Amino acid sequence: MTNATHVDLFAPLGFDSRLVPLHVYFLQALNAVYNNLKNNVPLPPSQLVRTIPRGGNPGAAPPITSANVPPISANPAAGDLITFSNNTVTIPD
Repeated sequence: MTNATHVDLFAPLGFDSRLVPLHVYFLQALNAVYNNLKNNVPLPPSQLVRTIPRGGNPGAAPPITSANVPPISANPAAGDLITFSNNTVTIPD
């Protein structure tokens, strides 16, 4: 996840305008694992999820929307896939 942090409760000034909460993706990942175990739904491929900071003024960022925290994709773009080949993990920029 780009621009994400798990320390949103204790983050320094500017967290709200520069970063998005990682917790959203923790819940999505848990739901994906549950659906895999319970309903045999395949897990999404390893991927980079590109989030969008809210911008605005620190301490007064606009409300967060789904545009800021897009879902983990079942079919990510080729340029977002995290791959492993020849003992090397490749994470896109």
